[in-house]
Amino acid sequence: MRHSLLIALALCANVATAQQVFIAPSTPTQWDFPAVGISDTVETDCLGTFTLELTGVRTLKAYFIPDRAQNDPTCKHELKPIVVSGTFRSSPAGDWRLEYYRPYALTPVMTKTFTVDATSLTQANPFEVIPAAPTSADVIRVRFRVYDSICENLDGFTEGVELPSGNVNLRFIYPTITQLCPPPPRPWEYSISPRDPGSYVVSIVDHQSGSTDHARKTITVANSTSDTLPNVRDGTVNMSDLWQPRGESGWGITINQHGPAPARILAVMYWFGELGPNRLGFPRWYAITGGTWVRKNVLSGTIYRSLGSAVDAAQQLAASTTNIEAGTALLEFLSPTTMKLHVNWKAGSGVYPTFVLDPQSSFLMTLDRLPF
Repeated sequence: MRHSLLIALALCANVATAQQVFIAPSTPTQWDFPAVGISDTVETDCLGTFTLELTGVRTLKAYFIPDRAQNDPTCKHELKPIVVSGTFRSSPAGDWRLEYYRPYALTPVMTKTFTVDATSLTQANPFEVIPAAPTSADVIRVRFRVYDSICENLDGFTEGVELPSGNVNLRFIYPTITQLCPPPPRPWEYSISPRDPGSYVVSIVDHQSGSTDHARKTITVANSTSDTLPNVRDGTVNMSDLWQPRGESGWGITINQHGPAPARILAVMYWFGELGPNRLGFPRWYAITGGTWVRKNVLSGTIYRSLGSAVDAAQQLAASTTNIEAGTALLEFLSPTTMKLHVNWKAGSGVYPTFVLDPQSSFLMTLDRLPF
């Protein structure tokens, strides 16, 4: 096992008040480089080195090595709160113990226990499936990490291609390679429409070589025995309304549903762009028109962004209007008042102007019907 360390301020006296120890993230995984932070107040202003030492299989010792003797007259003895930190490679999984020692102390002044979770997101098995045992009624959410080597993460954009066989190829476009040692690789996510019972393969496809050697996973879908989901496709339930993201404000989706089976739906997403050097804070609208019912409660459709002459232009030019495919969406209606919006953006659609601002190619949000 290897662990990396950070140098920070340290102290060389042993009189103190309260101490605090924290681990970030609070529940690390085997692929994380957790940060150990210690806040302490002591009577000194001496310098030194903060050290993390592995003293057991899952035991860490945190302590100071002062660069001057305890009775050095150059130390300024005063009460001064400090925060020191270091990182370590969190492997293996299980319950861990952190012991914090002050300089020259033989016993710890504070201990903290925490748990390192086992995770399926490893280099050998980079996919996690949500739900873990999907049925034919579920939209399948895959979470994955893409590695070039043990210390590199491919940082880019993902697009999905659903093949006639039901298999899915995730085309990964990577303009940059991010070093990982540390931090840990960032997970990517993608939503896949419900599948009939059977086994399906999800593969990462290199957009340059076409290779699927980066990662692949077989997903087994069981037959659903539940029939409590709303039948929106046949018009039994009408979802026309305003829908608000749960716990958020400033954006939403409007749904208009018409006709008998199969129902036709027009959905319009509206939000404000982020302020920043490469993102302008103006409102944006995206439309989901037509679409295909893949289940009685799940509609799959293309997201369009329209560009054209301004509404206050001297002459309206209908021919100048352009509809850009911005991605795909799955509208998953869970009840007459709740839905999940799955969005898989398309690279180069103008949704994110650059890769510099940490784009995410997919998101999932639960929305509630606004009561009026």
